[in-house]
Amino acid sequence: MKKVLFIILLTFSLFICSSDSYDKNPCKDFIKNEYYFFIFNEIKETNLDSILPFAILLTENTSLNPKAESKPNRNGTVDLGLFQINSLNLEYFEEMFWNGDNFDVMNWQHNSVVAIGYINHLYNRFDGDLEKTAAAYNCGPGRVANGNIPDSTKKYVEKVMTNYYCLARL
Repeated sequence: MKKVLFIILLTFSLFICSSDSYDKNPCKDFIKNEYYFFIFNEIKETNLDSILPFAILLTENTSLNPKAESKPNRNGTVDLGLFQINSLNLEYFEEMFWNGDNFDVMNWQHNSVVAIGYINHLYNRFDGDLEKTAAAYNCGPGRVANGNIPDSTKKYVEKVMTNYYCLARL
């Protein structure tokens, strides 16, 4: 059933994102966005698949609002900024992926640098597996490594991969 659903989703995304329907591609406006070149330049400093962070961004924050803040999650934390970084992990993210002074999660550039660093870390940990990387970004690498992926994350990964294929067709 999962394979059938994935094939249907893939077919749908390829139809929507085909070169014949470029004007209808929901991802096309993103490449004109002010964030695109900054994020692209940050990605070039990594070994990441260059499309994956954009697909995650478009899934996390469809309005591309750099001041976005989610409703509190089950554990009371909120997701903040352009890449919707979880507030529970701010100190870890700053320590691991921020090289500057005065990290501000609501500054879209700081947020992007840290998120791309984290996505790159996950990408390397899961040997370049796009779906596992996206799942780990959503529910945490421990759950993915243990195979304990919630249904909500599986749906999230489907959205990321749909955005991925849309962006790949541009």
